[in-house]
Amino acid sequence: MHPSFESMVVFGALGFQASLMHIHHDTSLRSILEDDSIPSTSKTHIHSCSGKGAGLWLVVGPSICSFHIAHFTFTLALHFHLSLI
Repeated sequence: MHPSFESMVVFGALGFQASLMHIHHDTSLRSILEDDSIPSTSKTHIHSCSGKGAGLWLVVGPSICSFHIAHFTFTLALHFHLSLI
């Protein structure tokens, strides 16, 4: 499926490369989610990781010291989020 001219114009304010990447991401995600050969649990995981702001928890620093977590806890959370465990 090729992007329409209208969809490219809508994203024009983001810049050409950002527009193309946004369209590519949406098209790829849609094709993965519509593929019947992929298990539904994998689709759910991909969908949860692909939303806007899904990775912000990785870059936002704690606002107060009591929100700091140990390296092990962070690593465990990351592995859980990526379904590595």
